[in-house]
Amino acid sequence: LARRCDHVHFHGPFERFDVLPLTDYDALLYTSLWDGLPNVLLEAAGADLAIVSSHVGGIGELVDEATGWLIADFNDPRPYVEALQAIADDPARGQTQIGAMRKRLQKNHSWERYRETLAREPSATRGFLHAPSNDHGDPERPSRGDAGQAVA
Repeated sequence: LARRCDHVHFHGPFERFDVLPLTDYDALLYTSLWDGLPNVLLEAAGADLAIVSSHVGGIGELVDEATGWLIADFNDPRPYVEALQAIADDPARGQTQIGAMRKRLQKNHSWERYRETLAREPSATRGFLHAPSNDHGDPERPSRGDAGQAVA
């Protein structure tokens, strides 16, 4: 692809998303043919990048017309190109979608939301989220810091 397109540059693999020069980019293009809800989309959204993505798996739970560009016909490159062109042509629309994505992340994918969800299902955490600061509140049970030690 890079040999055919002067404007495409490959920079090789990266260790972590947060070490990328994110201020150099306006959007993340994600073209998977199958996936769940990839973490890279959550990271891109958290970095305030516009997202253009194929509509596969669980991606539609995060990306839609309000929060990005979701490509239904992911075998056709034209909708991807059109979405990237729209981002370049209308930065205000991109900023509106980034703002909507920020709200969606806070509502559905924040640590607070994660804790709330686990708190509703205490069996999933074996009660850890309901325990006082010593982990369990029960002198007969060791705290996690004392695991494996005898309790008097």
